[in-house]
Parts: sequence; C-alpha cells; structure tokens
Amino acid sequence: MMKYEINGSALTVAVIIFIFLCFDVQLYHNIQTESRFNVTITVKAVMLDHVNTYFLQPLSELLVDVTQFPSLFPDITANHISYVGVIVAMISARLVYSDHLWIRRLAVIAFFVRQFLDDLDGLVARYRLGIDSKKQVSLPNTNGYLVDGVCDGLGFIIFWFVVFLYANKRQNLTQSNNYSLLQTTTQAIASTKTNNYYQRRLFKHYILILIQMGLSALFWNLFLIKYHHMVDPPINPGMESNRTPLQEEIFRSPVMFIIMWLWRFVNPHALTNYLLIAVWLNQQTQYAKRSGQYFFWVLFGIAFLSEIHCQDVQYRLELMTY
Repeated sequence: MMKYEINGSALTVAVIIFIFLCFDVQLYHNIQTESRFNVTITVKAVMLDHVNTYFLQPLSELLVDVTQFPSLFPDITANHISYVGVIVAMISARLVYSDHLWIRRLAVIAFFVRQFLDDLDGLVARYRLGIDSKKQVSLPNTNGYLVDGVCDGLGFIIFWFVVFLYANKRQNLTQSNNYSLLQTTTQAIASTKTNNYYQRRLFKHYILILIQMGLSALFWNLFLIKYHHMVDPPINPGMESNRTPLQEEIFRSPVMFIIMWLWRFVNPHALTNYLLIAVWLNQQTQYAKRSGQYFFWVLFGIAFLSEIHCQDVQYRLELMTY
C-alpha cells in the first residue's frame, strides 16, 4: 500500500514539474516581448524557484489585492510577518517529529505556509517603500533584508534539526529491534558500536544538507545581486524602471536565461522544497544520502558558469562607458 502511495505522490510531483516547465517557456516568451521601459520581469523573478514564482508569489499577490492587507493593517510590518514565519516553522517542526506519516505531512503543509509568509513579507516591504509590490527585487541595504534572511535561516534550521532527530529516532528503533535477541555481553558491545557508527553516518548526511543550504544561499544571493546591478534598471519609488538597450539585449539572451533558470533548481528555496517533498514521501533519509553525492558538483558548476558570464557581461557594459 505504501509503495503505491509513494508512486502516486511521485507522479503528482512529476506532473507539477512538467507544468512549471511549461510556465518557464511562457516566461521566456514574456521576456522577449516585454518592453524595456517600466520593466516588471527582474533577475530575481527568473532566478527564484518554481514553487515561489508560480504558486506562492501569485497567491500572496492575490491576498494583498483582495484584502488590501498593507492598508488594512498599517501597523503590521514585514518584520512582524517574518517573526510569525519562525513561529510557524516551530509548529511545523513539532509536527514532523510525529510517528504518523499523515501528521508529518501536515508539517510539510505548515512549512509551506511559512514559505507563503516569506513571500508576503516581501510584498509588504515593497509596498511600505512605495515600490511596485509585484516587482521581484531584493533590497540588501535595508533592515528588513537582514531580518528576513535571519528568520528564513532560523526557520529552516529548526525544521532540519527536528527532521534529523526523527530520522535518528527511527534508526535507533530499527537497530534496537535488530539486536533485541542478543544474549551475550560481547554481542551487546558490538551492537552498541554498530549503532554509534550508523548514528555518525546519519549525522554526516544531514549536516551535509545544512552545508548545502548555506553554500546555496551564499552563491545564489551573490549572483542575484551581481546580475541585479548589471542588468536590472534602478528600482525607485514612484519612478519607471527602464533598461538600456544593451541591458535589454543581455537580459533577453538565451545564455542569460539558461544560467538564471539553472539557479531555480539550486537556490535555497528550491533546496527547502526538496526536503519538504522528501518528508512528504517519507524518504527524507534517502534524500539526505543521495543529495550529498551530487549536489556540490552541480552547485559549484553553476556558480563557475555564472562567474564567467558575469565577467563577460561586466566587460560589455564597461565598453559602453568609454
């Protein structure tokens, strides 16, 4: 029964991925046809993960449009929403420690609510600053940017830690059942050593997930800011955002789109989604083992390509200044 359930969930995920890829094709078409005057498609809109771009972000925009949330609650700031996100992450972490799969799936849904709040706080922050809330743009020189980053990181670490605790609990239970019939002291000592070995190996797999998240956040934010300064127009309150002809040419190029698109799969939001899907499928430890084998190579490869491309773009832009 569990096998068929996992296969059904995996099929659903595959269908969603296919739909997202169709949306990506439409996004590329929109980039090619959008005017360079008062642009709405930014670098971040392309580099953000699919779940945020095509589901959570539109949902938060709909909430703001329908309820006029920022106007209705003027005293609620983006930072307040970020704090609530941490509380929701703590609730999700408590649920994910349950022995019942359906409760752990509630934990996944709860953490997606936290992801939704992360989108909502960005909309509210841009609204408060007088920037078009639908323009995806980071504001690294603001207090809210720091608070949002800290709350995002804290929420993920809390959830990750409890997922590890649950995996360790299940492993200890399995080992205990395997050695419950042992009679001799020598066998008991051997079983303890074996259990300690498996615990260390499990911890290594899960600590690699945390390292992956840290490196992903570092590189993604680095290249997001680099590309933003190079090809996005200045985003100022009450002013149109216009690209230069060269910026428009670079932003529309297939190479630029492919590199930004690749970041959709390795940014920290995407990694969070992968862990959530693994928990939903009850395959979190298998995911932890396999991701450590390949992810670092993929991440460093994309970062290397991005750095080469950034240098080329910077060179072309500098030529225009002479």
